[in-house]
Amino acid sequence: MRIKLDRYDLSALINGLYSMRNNYDAATRTLINDLTLRLIDIHDNTNHRRKARIKLDGTEQSIILHCLVDWRNQFIQEGKPGAAEGVGELIIRIAY
Repeated sequence: MRIKLDRYDLSALINGLYSMRNNYDAATRTLINDLTLRLIDIHDNTNHRRKARIKLDGTEQSIILHCLVDWRNQFIQEGKPGAAEGVGELIIRIAY
């Protein structure tokens, strides 16, 4: 699957993956770390006014969606509805 994200959304995605990586087992954490590093490289090489096209396989998309849903739920539990809404919008961009 291919997704198009601007630098802001890509930064939020990287932040979410990094924030939630310690909540998973060692094998999943390794996949998250590798994916995070790849996304950082894409972020650094993307122009400020353009969207990055990112190709994800099914496993990567699944990991991203799980991390973002867990991150959104954490914001909801902490009473931060604005942050939860922002992550929810990112989930929609990646899922569809």
